[in-house]
Amino acid sequence: MLDPFGYLTGGYAVGGFPGAEYQPPDGALRRDVPVESGYLRLTVQPYSAEVYVDGYYVSTVGDFSGSGPARALEAGPHRIEIRAEGYETATFDVRIEPNEMVTYRRELARADDPPRQARNIAPAIPKTFYVIPKCYAGDRRPSADKLPAGCRASNVRAIPPVVNRAR
Repeated sequence: MLDPFGYLTGGYAVGGFPGAEYQPPDGALRRDVPVESGYLRLTVQPYSAEVYVDGYYVSTVGDFSGSGPARALEAGPHRIEIRAEGYETATFDVRIEPNEMVTYRRELARADDPPRQARNIAPAIPKTFYVIPKCYAGDRRPSADKLPAGCRASNVRAIPPVVNRAR
């Protein structure tokens, strides 16, 4: 609630009777003192997800995105939560700088999707590598009839496999 002098009073008056000299409470905000702000734009699916800033509900993602202006927030650090029924909650910290815009992009994962499990992949079997300088390199011994002219199969060098036994 603002008093006649532009102070945010929080719903109580000081002085007790009409005409008493008004003294704003400590920490009162003045309406005529500008607050530096920056902007947050969200490109998040689903658009209907709810946006919480510092633990307080603000609006939906749709109000933070689109072709319109981004949402103004007071400059400084903020914790953003994006919640939607049936989706995992996204939480991140952001620092809003005065007159700057921060864009956050994400597609929320469905909560009912099973977590992706790592596939068991067998380790690669080490192979010998064969090289004829400036002519051939591969994991199969070269055949003399398949080599280019001037390349001799007798010049092949075998590079044994490296096995890392440290575990």
